[in-house]
Amino acid sequence: MFAQLPDPSSAQSIGWLVLSIAGLVVALRSVIGLWRDISRPTGADVQADSAGRYQPKGDYATRGDLVAMEARITAMSSASDHSRVELRAHIDTVVDGLDQRMDSMRKELAARIDNQAAEFGQALRDQPMQIVALLRNTGNLK
Repeated sequence: MFAQLPDPSSAQSIGWLVLSIAGLVVALRSVIGLWRDISRPTGADVQADSAGRYQPKGDYATRGDLVAMEARITAMSSASDHSRVELRAHIDTVVDGLDQRMDSMRKELAARIDNQAAEFGQALRDQPMQIVALLRNTGNLK
């Protein structure tokens, strides 16, 4: 009459337990998905809600307010233009100073290189004479 259940410690009973838990999880997810679909607002609800939210409230700016805002914007713009001109002049001054410093460094390095080259050339020209003088002093060259 009754179905015979397997031994509770056997692998078959553990498999049935895992299968039943998985079935419960699937059923629970289906119920939750159905609940979400039912409780989700429709397009008409969203449209009615947003129509009420974005209606003008009657707080409009007057012409005087607009003229005052335009004057403030113009003042800020002219101050910004003046700051930009000052910044550009400062940048030009710094760049000119850097150009002058780089030119002086180039000239200084060129002078050093020319001086080293002249000394090296003179040392090369003097080398054979020093060898001859050394050989004469040691008596190897007559």
